[in-house]
Amino acid sequence: MCNNKLIGARTILRATGDIAHIPPFDTDGHGTNVASTAAGAFVSHAGALGSLVGTASGVAPRAHLAFYKICNSDEDYCQGADILKAIETAVEMEWTYTLKKLPHMLPTSTVSYEDGIKIKEYIRSTPKASATLLFKGVVMNFPRSPAVSSISSRGPSNQFPRILKLDIIGPGVDIVGAYPLDLDTQEPIKYAEFVFMSGASMSTPHLAGVAALIKKAHPEWSPAAIKSAIMTTAGVTDRGGRPITDEKGLF
Repeated sequence: MCNNKLIGARTILRATGDIAHIPPFDTDGHGTNVASTAAGAFVSHAGALGSLVGTASGVAPRAHLAFYKICNSDEDYCQGADILKAIETAVEMEWTYTLKKLPHMLPTSTVSYEDGIKIKEYIRSTPKASATLLFKGVVMNFPRSPAVSSISSRGPSNQFPRILKLDIIGPGVDIVGAYPLDLDTQEPIKYAEFVFMSGASMSTPHLAGVAALIKKAHPEWSPAAIKSAIMTTAGVTDRGGRPITDEKGLF
């Protein structure tokens, strides 16, 4: 199962007690997508649904990967003790790690906050509301990008208001990433080798890949130094030179 890219795989599912061993395979595509974003090798003719076809790679394409399966895909749960154990194991092995959580995906379309208000008003205005989704391709160089999406976490928390979080954000909407092969047929699941996914899970591997690149260039740096380097060199304006806003147009 392992090769020059994947050099380790392990299942950590112990918090629930006596359960049968579950192989560290990705059965829902989420982990594969995250891993390819962080450290996927260069792949030509990559694309999803005929869009963004070209050469693609992860942020750190020459990095190695070790997988830790910490969520039970069959029963759809992740135990905190297993998550902490995986982090501890990764730290002991000096890995740069990302966390994955099993998603509940539904077909959707992303619209702006203003358009969302108009859609809600229309739905309330008629008992037989209807709509049509038309795919117009990928829009490049949008002037108010990047922007903080509605699915992004916010901070600081109400419990710890003096701790300023989030530290940094990364791309997380409609990210094209790899999708695993079916373990029985060895054919692409859902007839696609690459898919679009959105979520904080897609942002995390972007930053993990950057951290891996910095660690390679400066192996003597501490995690705090790497974090500081990322935060102090990150961009704070959009393509138009204006402050980055959220989905409501707020700073």
